[in-house]
Amino acid sequence: MRKLNLILAAVFVLIILVSCAPKTPATPPSPSGSPQAPGSSTPPSEDPLVPSPTPRVLSDSELSMFNEAFDIPGEPLYLYNFLRCTYNSPREIDPNSIFYAGAGACIPPTDEILDYLIENGYLSDDYRELTDFAAGSAWIMQPADIEEVMQKRFGISFSEVQIEFIKFIYLERFGVYFDTITDSGLSVSPLVTSGEYIGDNTYVVEYADYWSDNIYSVTFMLLNNDLDTIQFISNIRNN
Repeated sequence: MRKLNLILAAVFVLIILVSCAPKTPATPPSPSGSPQAPGSSTPPSEDPLVPSPTPRVLSDSELSMFNEAFDIPGEPLYLYNFLRCTYNSPREIDPNSIFYAGAGACIPPTDEILDYLIENGYLSDDYRELTDFAAGSAWIMQPADIEEVMQKRFGISFSEVQIEFIKFIYLERFGVYFDTITDSGLSVSPLVTSGEYIGDNTYVVEYADYWSDNIYSVTFMLLNNDLDTIQFISNIRNN
């Protein structure tokens, strides 16, 4: 009887030990339903604006898309403004060139500001008829709008730019910048000739300048795979 009790006690202890042992977690399935091998990747996408995991040469359709994006007539994103000077980093941009034609931040002055500009000799009375976006117009820019453009297109604050902003006159009374545009020089677009995707949503596109024989390379990111999220990194001359 004593021997039987010992056997039952041993079996009871064994059952307790087995039930308390840690369980090995099951490996969750991959989203595709099959395990994903370490280091494996999906094949490059052929859809424009969908980045691939590896560097690749841009297709003709992508080059055409970027060529249209940097086009001038009727383009709503003002992207060509950011090709108006060379820079190795956003801090090296020349804001006098970038904002020469507004870069999307210019608006017509209010009647009060226009009266002030005329009464103080900044403008002739003729400018009362030229307050829309035509050559010879008087334009103003709010500092907040300039900052918004800088953050959106370069990812930095306007205060970080190294070159002094002297083209526009700051009107302290109204807290705005002012200038007149006589000829924006934006009547002809650059011609995109080649490009590549280099990874991390980053593209390098080569283009020819209409006004000279110069060839440039612009590097930019598409933050959300959308043309309106282009953020410029550099714009350098190749020849």
